[in-house]
Amino acid sequence: YREQNPWHDQPKDRPLFSLGEPLPRIASQRKHNQEKTQGELDSEGSDETLSEPPQKTTTQSQRRQLGEQDEGTDMARRFQIDADTVGGQREGDAVEDGRVDPNAMRNKWARIRAKYPEPLAEFLCTAMSVFLGLTGTLSVNLSQNQSQQYGSYETACWAWGLAFMFGIYLGGGVSGAHMNPAISISLSVFRGFPWRRCCLYIAVQTVAALAGGALAYALYADAIRNVDPALTETYTSFFTVPKPWVSPATAFFTEFLCGAVIMIAVLSLGDDQNNPPGAGMHAFILGLLVTVLKMTLGYNTGAALSPASDLGPRLVAYAAGYRIEALWASGWWFYGPWAGTVSGAVIGCCLYDAVVFVGSESPINYRWSEEKHVW
Repeated sequence: YREQNPWHDQPKDRPLFSLGEPLPRIASQRKHNQEKTQGELDSEGSDETLSEPPQKTTTQSQRRQLGEQDEGTDMARRFQIDADTVGGQREGDAVEDGRVDPNAMRNKWARIRAKYPEPLAEFLCTAMSVFLGLTGTLSVNLSQNQSQQYGSYETACWAWGLAFMFGIYLGGGVSGAHMNPAISISLSVFRGFPWRRCCLYIAVQTVAALAGGALAYALYADAIRNVDPALTETYTSFFTVPKPWVSPATAFFTEFLCGAVIMIAVLSLGDDQNNPPGAGMHAFILGLLVTVLKMTLGYNTGAALSPASDLGPRLVAYAAGYRIEALWASGWWFYGPWAGTVSGAVIGCCLYDAVVFVGSESPINYRWSEEKHVW
């Protein structure tokens, strides 16, 4: 199998900033170089970038000590797997020993996927998470006035939490499954996540949320038209709106606190020097956190939690014919889910790094006067 698929089970060529495992350690002196190379490892000197959790590094070290030869690595080096341009001529490639380049067996789409795995995985996990969350909310809201009800507000909260958990399990090992622009931005500021990839992730997350929202609407369009022909009552199933009696300041700080709590949890779970959970538990805990935040902070505004999961379905609602004033007129779509959540996430990172985190990759912990060249 390794001879035919030498890329299988190989270490990644750059750090993985995943919500499903401890975050990589990026030395602050290497931030600038790491950003320019889109996260490629720099192993010079003692400031080595660690892209794998300690237990994985130990396993590889043990294998080297035992003298086991990694055939996949040898084949990948021999054929420079994924090094050629997309769609390049592969057929008939061979070497002197008669072994054919395994990439010759890949079709064009497989080569594209191999060159851009992170955006594709981020799209899928975000779209699925938003789709499941929205359909759970629609099931509850559309059945409220029917003889057979499909749950309560708490049911919708659980749907969003489990959907977020599923998204991390789905794409956490490839893209990191951020599924939230606030998380991507915060990891760029405080953990060295490359800004180029951050911008790409934000665009992908927004488009994926739009796709998930469109799929949810298509599935429930008949029920929506039956319950709300004028499209004036079911809009809260797609996007957040503050209660009429909630002031703009209260609404803003509700989303602000949501973003802060999420990032405190993400950084604490990703801190291998703190008390990280066992393998596979990160997604479960973050899913529970999303459920709790929806339950506890959802009354005032609906708790967007993610700018993308609010904007994408909001655009779908507009395209579907919703024309209520709360859609765009109040400006809530920007100052709440975007400004509130992102600023709260940044402050949450500042709080965690100031009180708990000791790593040098955080701007809270290194001397600005000595690091001007980094930026």
